[in-house]
Amino acid sequence: MYVEAGGGGPESCTDYSTSSSLIAWWDMETANARVATGGTCASGSNCDLTDNNTVTLNTTDFQEALGSADFEKDNSEYLSCADATCGELNTDAAFTVMAWVILNTSPAVTANFVSDLTSAGGFVLRTTASENFECRAAGPGTNKTETSGGTITLGTFAHLSCSYDEAGDDEVKVYIDGVIDCSGSCNVMDDAGASTADFTISLGHTTLGWDGEMDEVSVWDVQLTAPEICYVCSCGIENGESCTGNAGDVPGSGGGSAGRNVAECGSCTMANCDATAPT
Repeated sequence: MYVEAGGGGPESCTDYSTSSSLIAWWDMETANARVATGGTCASGSNCDLTDNNTVTLNTTDFQEALGSADFEKDNSEYLSCADATCGELNTDAAFTVMAWVILNTSPAVTANFVSDLTSAGGFVLRTTASENFECRAAGPGTNKTETSGGTITLGTFAHLSCSYDEAGDDEVKVYIDGVIDCSGSCNVMDDAGASTADFTISLGHTTLGWDGEMDEVSVWDVQLTAPEICYVCSCGIENGESCTGNAGDVPGSGGGSAGRNVAECGSCTMANCDATAPT
């Protein structure tokens, strides 16, 4: 659990890579196969992703561990998992989806980051042409799109998250760097539904792909609270990663010998998080 140290911030971080609420997690560190290590995908299909058009490993710009997946729009690069194989990702009633993303250039049109969406159910995390973060969720006969009030800063890592729970407040919520960022009141959707589409990363909508890097993608079967999302953003899914600067961490771009890419954590610091961890 989160323990506050004398000077503020975490004394230790818990490893949530095997949390029962975590359906799937990809560290994005290999150029080809990505394997989920938590939740229901840990047995059976494992939710491996297929590498389409050679997504490469970027060992310069990454947020955690040893690298990130590098997507080049001109090469139509994306990752995918067929619905028949990755049915565990068809969230129904509640979900949280999150990822670290660098948007290197303006996409000029709406472009998808993470998608598992049909008209009857599912979700998509994407950027607008103006670099606003956007989440679209669907249910039987209805869908809602929530757009962030702020924008994604080009060339800098941002932690992006979307959550929903039909048994809770029914709001589609978007977060940037661990802080909720709905433009006004978060949109309300009465019921969610399960998608029958393939799960994809960097595929779809009005253009194929975008230019940038993605790290630590995860899908949960609950709506994490704002403090929980901030906690995962700050500590990472594994023990002592992301923005904590714990000793032993492998640095990313901008990081020091004892921390991840701390210079690009924005508001995603333990000082802005409640002492609550995902369960």
